[in-house]
Amino acid sequence: MAGRRPFYEPYQLSGPYPIQMGDVLYPPNGLLLSVPFTFLPAALWWIIPLGITAWAVWRMRPSPVAWPFIALCLFWPAFVARTVAGNPVMWVMAAVALGCLYKWPSIFVLLKPSLFPFALIGIRDRSWWIALVAWALISLPFGLMWLDWTRAVTNSTGGGLLYSFQDIPILLLPVIAAKMR
Repeated sequence: MAGRRPFYEPYQLSGPYPIQMGDVLYPPNGLLLSVPFTFLPAALWWIIPLGITAWAVWRMRPSPVAWPFIALCLFWPAFVARTVAGNPVMWVMAAVALGCLYKWPSIFVLLKPSLFPFALIGIRDRSWWIALVAWALISLPFGLMWLDWTRAVTNSTGGGLLYSFQDIPILLLPVIAAKMR
């Protein structure tokens, strides 16, 4: 097909490469989130996850002591930069927020595997395990793309174990709201 662009760029699959802005390092099942936004209004990409997070924080009713910490998360430079850029970490934050309320949605943190500890928020709840099985089942149709993802991630340089470290305060926002009620 003419004009068809691969999900992972050829340079990501051919050997070591430095991570650059715009490189896709998300797992292939992330397409289930991104593809609908090829025809949905672009503003919804921001409105939905930020709205979910705001609603969940409101539902958790954090104590006044929590608000300065929440404000620190909101004004964390990475939060501002990622939000302006439309980084999918906004969706991961929404998954954490819903996970703090209902447990099972935290499984969607796996959209960004480097932040997987936050996916464990609901691990003690049966619904979380059901969601994990569902996550595995919806991942199956992507078959060989998983091999490409593994190559793209392992070929990347400049990431390492601390690749997502600056995103942690973004995900702490709903956790603070949940723990400081």
